[in-house]
Amino acid sequence: GIGLVKVMRAQAPTNDNYANAINITTYINSCSPNAAYTTVGGTADKVAGANWNNSGPKYNVWFKFTAPHADQLRITADVGGTKGTQTQTQLALWKSDGTTEIWSARYVNPGDDVILRVPGLTPDSVYYISVDTYSASTVGTFTLCLKTTNRSSILAINEVLYAESGASTA
Repeated sequence: GIGLVKVMRAQAPTNDNYANAINITTYINSCSPNAAYTTVGGTADKVAGANWNNSGPKYNVWFKFTAPHADQLRITADVGGTKGTQTQTQLALWKSDGTTEIWSARYVNPGDDVILRVPGLTPDSVYYISVDTYSASTVGTFTLCLKTTNRSSILAINEVLYAESGASTA
């Protein structure tokens, strides 16, 4: 007899491309639900962050937010435990065109959270975030957190962009 083989592929996430970025403005000063987002089934869209090491983009997914009235925004792609299964995370912040990079970072150790601290965003302007991973074996779920900080609570930021984790320098 003739047999049929069905190839199972993960369905692409709804935010697989820039045009369908998920608005996460409501998560400013909080986090998404644990492991709410995924790169499983994601495909390449637009460009890789300058500090990424995956020769990508490969599986990136997109988010957008309206910048708050604050001196700095801390963006965290949180993984591990209940936060998510993804490893070797790559994170970038873009201007509204999705190709003009503001800053990017990546993991140092495979299970690292990746954090960007970004001063000087224009209040009420829309910015985009893309999250990717190193390879097909490292795709998974993650949690996104956005936290504002005002200058009075910043000890020493030197008004430059930097990554708290990841192999990037300012």
